[in-house]
Amino acid sequence: MSSSTRFSTLLALAASLSTVTAQSFSTFPPTPLANKHFSYPTGIPYQVDTDQGLIRGFQHGYNLCNSTTENQKSLCQTSFLNSVDDFCLWAPDPLNATVADQEGEMVAWCTRPGRGTRLIPAGALQGIQFMRTPDYVQVVGFIDQTQINIAPGDYGGELDPHGADLRGNPMGGIMFSNAWSNGNNNSYQQVIEWHNFMGGNAFCLKACDPAGPNAAKFCQHIYDRIGCAYNAPNNAQNGTFEACLGDNQDFPGIYTDAAGVVQTYTQPPEALGAISTMPYQPKVPASSSCTTYQSAQLYSLIATVSGNSPVATPTPTASGASGSPSAAGKSAASSSKTASGAAASATDNSASTIAASSIVGLVGTMSKYSTKWLKVSVPVPHVLHVELSRNPVNAFSSEYWREYGRLFETLIGAHAAGEDIRALVVSSAISKMFTAGLDLHSATDLASAASDTKHDRARASLALRKTILEFQKAIGTPDSCPFPVIAAVHGPVVGLGVDIIAACDIRYAASNATFSIKEVDVGLAPDIGTLAHLPKVMGNLSAVRELTYTGRFFSAAEAQSFGLVSRVVEGGHDAVVAAALELARVIATKSPVAVTGAKHLINHARDHSVKDNLSYTATWNAAALMTSDISENVQAMAAKRPPKFTSLGVPSKL
Repeated sequence: MSSSTRFSTLLALAASLSTVTAQSFSTFPPTPLANKHFSYPTGIPYQVDTDQGLIRGFQHGYNLCNSTTENQKSLCQTSFLNSVDDFCLWAPDPLNATVADQEGEMVAWCTRPGRGTRLIPAGALQGIQFMRTPDYVQVVGFIDQTQINIAPGDYGGELDPHGADLRGNPMGGIMFSNAWSNGNNNSYQQVIEWHNFMGGNAFCLKACDPAGPNAAKFCQHIYDRIGCAYNAPNNAQNGTFEACLGDNQDFPGIYTDAAGVVQTYTQPPEALGAISTMPYQPKVPASSSCTTYQSAQLYSLIATVSGNSPVATPTPTASGASGSPSAAGKSAASSSKTASGAAASATDNSASTIAASSIVGLVGTMSKYSTKWLKVSVPVPHVLHVELSRNPVNAFSSEYWREYGRLFETLIGAHAAGEDIRALVVSSAISKMFTAGLDLHSATDLASAASDTKHDRARASLALRKTILEFQKAIGTPDSCPFPVIAAVHGPVVGLGVDIIAACDIRYAASNATFSIKEVDVGLAPDIGTLAHLPKVMGNLSAVRELTYTGRFFSAAEAQSFGLVSRVVEGGHDAVVAAALELARVIATKSPVAVTGAKHLINHARDHSVKDNLSYTATWNAAALMTSDISENVQAMAAKRPPKFTSLGVPSKL
């Protein structure tokens, strides 16, 4: 096979593993959302996004909305931006959700009834500036975000009609406006280009004139990490409700430097960490003819709409003028997108400070072991919960799989030093899936190594082998943990996802889980652990060969029948995680000496003959039988109380 052929094969594998779902192998729709045009109200279909077999699944809500859908559970995804008292914001369907987790499923929350949507509760809006300019209309404001289901302390993210897969965020979300209808408030045009930042108890929403020559430039969607301060600069004030005329802003990302040269800002990739400096300050465009209102005067039609119970939340601190919404870029502590408010003088320096403050409310639940893409919590004593959290589909880059391996190595070391970890659950924080497998860029790195023509082929092959071995060790580290590791999976588990769960002690699957050993479709045998583990995990070589040779998807029920998972939990993410955590809680009540010994001996039996394992077990238990855990169990049973066990870790005296 030539170098170019190997390179193409690996790229194809990456594309397959990072974009495939149970139904198909595509990421992009035939027609992007921004190219789908509809007339309002007669030309709206039930759903705008009807494409099948795409990686993010199906549209969450609907677009044909009317009086029958108008309630606080509405899933309407048709939005409006008309005036200071008539607009909608994108916000989550479920209570207490983060923008990063729900960006593809957001629904419309509006200030007026009659749209078939949810209504923004009375008192939630705390300050508004509506601006009409020659090329766009814009509303910026302050809001109690918990009243529209955004979690307290979430600094949010950006919504737009594009998204990485061109299906938009939310998927199928469309917008209309009467702002360019020459005073006819009953005549609406579809807004093709718009962007909406939500989070940090602030928001901005801009809709660009579809007839304008620069709609895509004013409503840019590539600067998702620098928020409202740079995408929609303004002078909004908390407690003030006003409508103004204004000049156009500079195109987002375009600025004039100190030498008078027009420059274009390039947003750095998220992998480089938080944005610590910005090369320019955004200019707030001039405004005039401002009319000030009272909140009750504007939003009387929603005066009786009640919201959620108040939730205590850290108060975001503005970094610009007093009262301006907070500015935030991507948080160094999280991979989720973060929104910004209006402060014209805000930079990402201040954003990083604010984003860091957003995790204060999580102290006590988030473990010190959390990393960039791995959330670690302690839901019950002695149990860790590790959540895979790399949006949008948990695709594993080189950085990600190395981070995964390092986390487990750290936990093994902490356990040896006395950390009382007795069980661990691995799940996905992504609502639609466990993982799509290998990331395209990681495969590109491997492909570059495979097609290395600058070095001797043997030496290049040895270097590539070293990388593959490191990859195998990282993904297989849970097998070496002295405590049980339980995988709780939902949705698609593709390619590398099977490698990951095969290295875990116990596997639970939600009933909506589907699995695929996908590598064969692009000409490679799985090499990170699947073929080493599955013949022994499943004990059915016929099934292992069938699934590996065909790459077909198989259901949770099939996975259970094959022995890949030990339990199928009816439902989705929440149900399977709850079941796995309960199992971990029960395991954590048992003797740590017994549990770690059992795991060690089971692994030994897997890798050795029956005779060798019996001999080894005799030697092991000759020492383990001296544990005080046996007498503690006897005493606890006699006293009818739960036994109490100490940590396994004993500090070394060497």
